[in-house]
Amino acid sequence: MQTTKANTTMGARRTRAFTLVEIMIVVVIIAITIAVGLPAFVRAFDKNDLQQAEASLIALCANARLTAITQGKPVDLVVRLVERSFMLMPVEVAEARPAEEGVAELPQAAPETAALFLPREVTFAVSASSQSFEDDREVRVRFFPDATCEELTVTLESSHGRRRIVLEVTTALVDVQNPD
Repeated sequence: MQTTKANTTMGARRTRAFTLVEIMIVVVIIAITIAVGLPAFVRAFDKNDLQQAEASLIALCANARLTAITQGKPVDLVVRLVERSFMLMPVEVAEARPAEEGVAELPQAAPETAALFLPREVTFAVSASSQSFEDDREVRVRFFPDATCEELTVTLESSHGRRRIVLEVTTALVDVQNPD
């Protein structure tokens, strides 16, 4: 008689669980959702060379403006064709020397404070103060302590498109244009 009770209690303890088919359906739904959403998610975090160059150049110009204002001294944005670089260099003002010491020294450039090197995939053209970049190996654009600057237009181009970055002369703020 005890064996019969044991058999009936074992049958009453049976628990429900998901079947293999139900689990596989859920896995397929999750896989489809990931496959559809992953490319958009990756694109949101993956910047191409053009976007990186644009963002870096905008940050460099903002840094030059801020440095000139906070330090009360002009700052030069130096563009070098051969190196494909943009560098910030503070402008040092020559200190007057007493007459008995002889000839006054020429101003020395301070060490470079920030730099941007463009990737090979990004081509660029620069126009500064109505002077074409192709004429010189180095072009300097000055940012002044009164939040103004000299004229600068940089056109960046790659397989991802083209961007024109223009400095507003009266405010030294950057304006990005999409000429496409």
